[in-house]
Amino acid sequence: MKTLKHLYIVLESVSRGLETSSDIARATGIPLKSVSTYLGRLLADGLVRCAGERPQRPSNGGARGGRPSKIYRTP
Repeated sequence: MKTLKHLYIVLESVSRGLETSSDIARATGIPLKSVSTYLGRLLADGLVRCAGERPQRPSNGGARGGRPSKIYRTP
């Protein structure tokens, strides 16, 4: 039951405009790994789509950031 509730919360978060798994995890308190898993399931079911990527900013002031974050939207 918790999984269905979290799936719904993640889907609602995307429809409200939260774009990345990190944004959703911060706003909802659901662990980032779980949010990523739920987004994968929602993608597979066609309830969200990947709309692009956002580059990561370097956290240490260096020239490069990490892997880009995927941006999610509802279809």
